[in-house]
Amino acid sequence: MRAILLLAHGSRDPAWKAPFERLRDKIVARAPAMPVENAYLEHTAPDVIEASRRLVTRGATAIEIVPLFLGPGGHVRSDLPRLADAIRSAHGSIEVTIATPIGEADSVIEAIADYCLERRG
Repeated sequence: MRAILLLAHGSRDPAWKAPFERLRDKIVARAPAMPVENAYLEHTAPDVIEASRRLVTRGATAIEIVPLFLGPGGHVRSDLPRLADAIRSAHGSIEVTIATPIGEADSVIEAIADYCLERRG
């Protein structure tokens, strides 16, 4: 079973993760049978290993990490491959893939542009 792990940076401010939880909830509402978990690189729980454990416990045999970043900075280029390897090591034969950062998707750029233009009143 395919699962999605939504990966964001993290923050010491607990309110910061609210939009990421809303995103997870929207995905679950659209695909209730698909396991989806949020994970954070730092300062916020759960981390990638804990989130992947939750997905595997729910029956995941393949995990796609979706980086909730606007571009492919250092975390995406360096940390993500290492974290994907850690998931594989922790869970044996699980397939782990990494999607391009959400900011690379034309649909996301269009949605952000629409939002910005709505602001002009």
